[in-house]
Parts: sequence; C-alpha cells; structure tokens
Amino acid sequence: VKNTLNDASRCEVLFYHQTGVLVFLTNAVDMLLKRSEPRIPIVSPIQLERLTSKITWQQCTRNHNNNSLDLANENNERRCQFVLQVVYAFVFFDKIEDSAFAIDPRSLPLTEALDFCNFCVE
Repeated sequence: VKNTLNDASRCEVLFYHQTGVLVFLTNAVDMLLKRSEPRIPIVSPIQLERLTSKITWQQCTRNHNNNSLDLANENNERRCQFVLQVVYAFVFFDKIEDSAFAIDPRSLPLTEALDFCNFCVE
C-alpha cells in the first residue's frame, strides 16, 4: 500500500480504474490497527504538505468555453495521488482520533481537490 500511495502513476490508475479504492484504503488502515504500537500511518501530514506544494491547482479549473477540464497534464497524476492520500489520512484520523499524526484539513487545498474529483466524475 505504501509503495502505491507514494507512486503518482499508480495512484492515477487507482483513481480512474479501480472501483474498490475506498475499500483498499480502509483496509490499509485496518491492517495498521492490527499491528502493535507504534501506529504510524503510511501518509504523514508533512508528506501531504510536500505533495501539495508540487501541484498547480490553478490549472484544475473548468474551461468555460466547453465546460470541461483538461486532465492530460503533468499535475494530473499528483492530483490523483493527493486525493488518495487525503482519503487515507481521513480514514486514519477517523479510526485513531488521538494520533499525533492527524492532519489539519484547513491547511490543505480540499476545495480544489473536491473540484478536481467532481470534474473527473462528470
């Protein structure tokens, strides 16, 4: 799971082509919970911050001329990776609320990520 979430191209494949990706991420956290202490998540807050700094979200806007999003650019893989890592982080936080590895959602571009997901679904 760690190798997958750290590989942007694998994340893109999961994001677009795997219907069970949420179950995959939830199971990854559940497997972590079965381990003995310490419970260190695969995705840390600092990893999310670093990944965020590599993504140009401004390019992830709707083209008002044809009401579409150009997904064929270099940021697309990283956007997919960010979304999957955020979902993993939220699942982790939901199950281990008192973890020192909890993310601060206010520090992340969640609106942009949700817009990206909405564009991909349409």
